[in-house]
Amino acid sequence: MRVLPLRIIENIFSFLLIISCATIYAHSTGNLKTLINAGIFIVIILLSCVSFYLLSQQHQLTYKIVLLWIAYFLLFLIPFSILNNLNYPMGSFFVLQFSVLPGLVFYFYFCRTIGNPWSIMQKIDRLIYLIAIFSLLFWFLFSILKIVAPTGTVTTDWGPLRLIPSFYGVYFETQPVSIYGIATIRNTAFFTEGPMYAFVLSVGLTSRIFLLDKTIKSSLLLMVTMITTMTSTAIIVIILTLFFSYLKTSRSQSINALKQLMLPFFSVILLSVFVFILEQKTQGGESFGVRMDDVHSAIKSWAQHPIIGNGIGNFQSLISNMNSVRIQFKTPIEIGFSSGLFQVFALGGIALTTIYVYPFFAFVVAQFKRNGINAIAFPTILLTVFTSSIVSYEWFFLVIVTMLYANSLKI
Repeated sequence: MRVLPLRIIENIFSFLLIISCATIYAHSTGNLKTLINAGIFIVIILLSCVSFYLLSQQHQLTYKIVLLWIAYFLLFLIPFSILNNLNYPMGSFFVLQFSVLPGLVFYFYFCRTIGNPWSIMQKIDRLIYLIAIFSLLFWFLFSILKIVAPTGTVTTDWGPLRLIPSFYGVYFETQPVSIYGIATIRNTAFFTEGPMYAFVLSVGLTSRIFLLDKTIKSSLLLMVTMITTMTSTAIIVIILTLFFSYLKTSRSQSINALKQLMLPFFSVILLSVFVFILEQKTQGGESFGVRMDDVHSAIKSWAQHPIIGNGIGNFQSLISNMNSVRIQFKTPIEIGFSSGLFQVFALGGIALTTIYVYPFFAFVVAQFKRNGINAIAFPTILLTVFTSSIVSYEWFFLVIVTMLYANSLKI
């Protein structure tokens, strides 16, 4: 980014987005989460206002983009908030969050006008890469070799309140697991659980390769770190990334011909790994069964209010349709939910689901002619992760969805 004020704000923004995304810092007891959210609100407003001003100064601000911004409030946010609130009291945070996010369209559009549409992703990429390096090192030294005992504990509100072993306040052991009978620790860095760290790493990996056009070779460290999270999401993302990377067209015609020849064999190998993971999940029983029950309960819940949803935050509407054996003797916070997409579908109906999903497809249509397979790969993998992870209201995810929408506009 050539504009210094925006470059400074971008770096602060990147840091806050990562820190806010289900980290121990954002989910420890105290006021830190409030401060992080306040910081993100301020930064988004700053980015939006500065970008709006710069666009107007450069005579790049069109009536269409302003009208789209106004229409979003008049045709969606205001009526949706009123109607959805009738089914369940909507918290003010959702309204505030979805009020400031559209302002980022001005910022992302400004990035397009200066020829750097992925400016924020460049900063995020560097930050995620650094986190991966240090977390891999700490995981190996502290969790595997155990050369140092935990230096303290912190209390997290992610799920029931519990104490988490801490190493110097920068690495935390949040999830002991058993892999084929071997007790070990997931690499979760400073995130609350493996799937959330896997989500952040997945965004880092796919944006590096399909947006920033970096190589698989340069991203090997990220993939190794993803494996240490010991999550099926990470493995599936790696498989999809390798598959889409294989489909990329090379400058050499001979290499393209060889890749086409080998495509069936390569596909069979990746499909076999995918099927193996699915079988392990199915045989494992609980994890797979819970995910299927979540989908079932979401669809039944959605059917009650298909257009407008059961109400943002109305988790009880999902619980009431879950398997009774699963929820017996458990509090709502202990039960949890596993799919962000189906959570939005049930609680926000077709209206909110459209707001979430439309940018993915619009981006593919708008960018395919210019970017080919890259335009399909990034949104497809991100949508897959959204389906299997609870990231619906994470700032990091919502900002990326806004970026996809802004880069799908033909203005």
